[in-house]
Amino acid sequence: MKRQLFLLLLTCASSHAQVTNVSSTSQTGVDVTHYAAASNYTLYSGNPSEWGNLGQGGYVDFPISSAGGSYALQLYYSNGGSSGAANVYVNGVQQPAALTSGTGGWGTFSLSAATSVTLPVGTSTLRLAATNPVQAFNLAGVLFGPSNPLSKTSFYVSPSSQAAENISQSCSNGASLSTIASQPQGVWFGDWNSNPQADAAYVVKLAQNQGTVPIVVAYDIVNRDCGGGSSGGAANAAAYQAWIQGLALGLGNSKAVVILEPDALSQLNVQGCLSSAQQNERLSLFQYAISMFTQHAPNALVYLDAGHSGAIDVNTMAANLQYAGISNATGFALNVSNYETTGDNTTYGQQISSLVNNKHFIIDTSRNGQGPTADHQFCNPPNRGLGSVSTGFASGVVDADLWVQNPGTSDGTCNGGPPAGTFSLPIACTLIQNAKF
Repeated sequence: MKRQLFLLLLTCASSHAQVTNVSSTSQTGVDVTHYAAASNYTLYSGNPSEWGNLGQGGYVDFPISSAGGSYALQLYYSNGGSSGAANVYVNGVQQPAALTSGTGGWGTFSLSAATSVTLPVGTSTLRLAATNPVQAFNLAGVLFGPSNPLSKTSFYVSPSSQAAENISQSCSNGASLSTIASQPQGVWFGDWNSNPQADAAYVVKLAQNQGTVPIVVAYDIVNRDCGGGSSGGAANAAAYQAWIQGLALGLGNSKAVVILEPDALSQLNVQGCLSSAQQNERLSLFQYAISMFTQHAPNALVYLDAGHSGAIDVNTMAANLQYAGISNATGFALNVSNYETTGDNTTYGQQISSLVNNKHFIIDTSRNGQGPTADHQFCNPPNRGLGSVSTGFASGVVDADLWVQNPGTSDGTCNGGPPAGTFSLPIACTLIQNAKF
């Protein structure tokens, strides 16, 4: 991985180029031997060449050019083992600092966590400067990448979530439902929304009043849940097309995260669930839905549900996503309403991403704080906990951890739970008690 990164940093800028053209769609390496000015920082040739001996007030400038917008910036650096930071400026305007963790030695190089920088259209000057007090590090490269679409996003907190509507109830373990009710989570739309356009427009308005982005779950596919605990959905393809068009029209030009049809692609491969004709119809309905959001909700970020790390092999799921039209969507979603760990889903998602043109994905972390049970129960497993709260990331193929499911919602009449979709106080209180943020 480090060798590939080093080659990228060396080859993305020509040895004769003085200005690096930063791409808005792929990663761009900046050759650190090209600079406009430097002070209290010395360039050493080698393999790799690097800037060292950073002193008080030290900086190095790099000329860059871009189409403008937000980008993810990372440093390829080494240090003596102590954590620090580099101040980042674009044309003199300070950006969020680039944090540098300890690498364990001056000969050991690492890639910093991404920080977000805003670049103007055209040529500008990137300055990396010493902090005060100085945190020394050697700089061997600079890497720009597209900023993820959910970076720095504030997500919508619904006043009508399951927990919010039951906020007056008390947990016997002392937990407070406000722990759930105060957090952004999915707003689910299904066959209970007879007027999805009006209902979506209402949610959009509330989100705009908050200055937030709603997490919208479209859950009305024909033959939903293969007759299981969440069965239902649109009566036929025509009804679904009308419903999904209404949902898209309701979102309009507002930014929204859309999770498209949980379980629907996973169940393509469940024996006895759908006939061959029904499988083809389902895939065509995914394609239709994506086209409706593209046409009527152009700022919606559409993620096709792709099951979870314990469900279907990556090759099969990647093929399902391709047939469903992933090329025209933002990406895919994992672990919706499930309990598998974030780490396992990240690995699974990275494998799928490599097979679908590096599409990004989100992970539902609403109930995976304790991971799955030993036997990977999916229906109201005991002693589970809340996972990391809804957060967008600046870079990488994981766009966000999101609470897609509403914690406290029952998975069905199993393990003592009420019907699927019904709020359960004992389940909610246990999730809070075992939370792992």
